[in-house]
Amino acid sequence: MKLSLPARAFGGNALIVLLLGSVTIFSILAMERGRQQLSLIRSDLMPIGALLERSVSDCSTLISTSKRSGASDEALLQSLRSFNPFGRLAGARGVLETVGRQGKLPAAAQKRLARLAVRIGALEHGRMLAVELARVEGRAPMVLPASANNRELFQLVLDSWEEAARRAGPDTSVPAYRAAARASLKILLRSFKRLSVDYNQTMNLVWTLSEQQERRVMLLAVLLAAAALLSSVLLSVLILRWLSPIRSIRELAYRIAQGEYLDSDGGQVVTGELGQLEADLRRMAGKLHKREEMIRSQSEELLRSERLSAIGKMSTQIAHEIRNPLNAIGLRLEMLDESIAALPRAVDKGTMENLQAQTARLAREVERLTEVTEYYLKFARFPRPQKEDMDLAGTLDDLLGFYSHEAQAAGVALAWEFPQRPLPLRADNNLLKQAMLNLLKNSVEAFAGHPCQAPAIQVRAWAEGDLLRIKVEDNGPGMDEATVARIFDPFFTTKDVGTGLGLTLVQQILREHGGDILCSSRPGAGTAFLLSLPRG
Repeated sequence: MKLSLPARAFGGNALIVLLLGSVTIFSILAMERGRQQLSLIRSDLMPIGALLERSVSDCSTLISTSKRSGASDEALLQSLRSFNPFGRLAGARGVLETVGRQGKLPAAAQKRLARLAVRIGALEHGRMLAVELARVEGRAPMVLPASANNRELFQLVLDSWEEAARRAGPDTSVPAYRAAARASLKILLRSFKRLSVDYNQTMNLVWTLSEQQERRVMLLAVLLAAAALLSSVLLSVLILRWLSPIRSIRELAYRIAQGEYLDSDGGQVVTGELGQLEADLRRMAGKLHKREEMIRSQSEELLRSERLSAIGKMSTQIAHEIRNPLNAIGLRLEMLDESIAALPRAVDKGTMENLQAQTARLAREVERLTEVTEYYLKFARFPRPQKEDMDLAGTLDDLLGFYSHEAQAAGVALAWEFPQRPLPLRADNNLLKQAMLNLLKNSVEAFAGHPCQAPAIQVRAWAEGDLLRIKVEDNGPGMDEATVARIFDPFFTTKDVGTGLGLTLVQQILREHGGDILCSSRPGAGTAFLLSLPRG
């Protein structure tokens, strides 16, 4: 399913908002995770390092104090109980286990912290002190339980030492317990040092992994931001591309408003809704152009009809006014010719022939004027067609066979071609013959004064859908475009003599039958008339 322009724009904006929202949420979560890791390291892990360092320092101090003879057993015992090394180890182990369960640090760091917690637990719950205490020379007479751990053993040494010191008196020292305590402190000092080294290595790993994780998060955030930026740029480019036809559509609408329809059907039509809008505008412009042409044609036709009507009325009046004087002049010329013939023989023969030639010329002019007035009257009183069923091919065959002798006498070859089957038509036979005769006479007269190697006229007729077509084509001198544009105008003629009404009558006859006539011609390439008649 093809998305509309608003849907595509909304989808693109939604994608950008989603990407930007993802970047924002991801950055906030990453920052919060980093803050939690930093807080965890600062508040939980770093104190463990200080605790181990302090434990190492305390162990060294207590070992040094235990070696001095001036220190009393009571003071050492109090210092050892205040030291509480295994309580410190238990607190550190608990913190490491809690941090491991929270899962806020990288997995590799959590594994190292877990191993460190296990080592602390081994120191706390092991029996290393039992081994060392068994090696102490002059060991105090105390019983070491087989299942006691280091915490219990260390507490047992202190309790036994305190009991022995009480029995010996306040000013008496117990060297055996002092040696046992010093041996235990040495073990604890080595263990605390190893734990401190291991802790420092673990913390270095934690920092390294945290920085790597932060860099990865930052890189991912940058990539997401770049993707969002690239998507916004791409969407902007797409929107510009989608909206680019607006300018051409505006120009097209402006041209249509100015009445410029000639190029409305051309140009590149883009796809999509705007492309469809542009195509609709072009179709609308084409229809407006056709409608305007139709209105102009109808206006010209109406003006032509009004002009023809006015010319017809004027022609009728002029013909009536001229006919009677012409008849009278003709009658007087006949009488004058008879009078000249009856003149006395005294008039010489040359004068007689001259007078008769003058009267004959005047008679011919009167006859021509009479023919013109009859033509004008026929144009003004155009009869309504009396339609009847006829065979167009047969009618044209009879007419052309009759007129071929006249054309041949003028030196023009007349040929025609019709289909074998009849061409049934309902029309006025006489008017149709008159139209064809006018066209044939025009074609024959077009050769006069324009010599041609083989003057010829070709007539063809055929059926085409609901129309019958007749084409009259000659190889005469042809006409230019300006002449073709005016050839059907009343009283327009290119001949020295003529009324200029012949082709006007032909067009009127065709239109009275619901048909039409078209002319095509080029100078030196002949002229062709195409007649179209409906069958009914």
